[in-house]
Amino acid sequence: MNKFRAIQRDGPKGGEERQNESHETPANCPEDCTEEVGECEDYFACEDDKDCVKSQAGCCPCSSGGQSIAVAAACEDEWLKAMNCPPDIMCLTVYLCDDSVAACNDGKCLLVGGEPAD
Repeated sequence: MNKFRAIQRDGPKGGEERQNESHETPANCPEDCTEEVGECEDYFACEDDKDCVKSQAGCCPCSSGGQSIAVAAACEDEWLKAMNCPPDIMCLTVYLCDDSVAACNDGKCLLVGGEPAD
């Protein structure tokens, strides 16, 4: 399984930016995700903050136990499709969303801030 570079905040109350090199590509993503999934060459490339959006990092959204991640706005649909999530996936009933926002830093989308929602 290939690795991809994911940018996430550090810890639930963190707010610090960090790069997480340990995320794996979505389970059914081909060797080169751009080949079958679409035209995005880099899910995290940006030039400006408006080029980035907050999205889900896995099959479950933050409102159901999942984590958030910042991705290039133009690639978000392909990002979600590349995960190839089953329609009947069971997610936890745990609200893990926070107020982090997607931003562009040195040409890569990442989440900044991140105080847990009340």
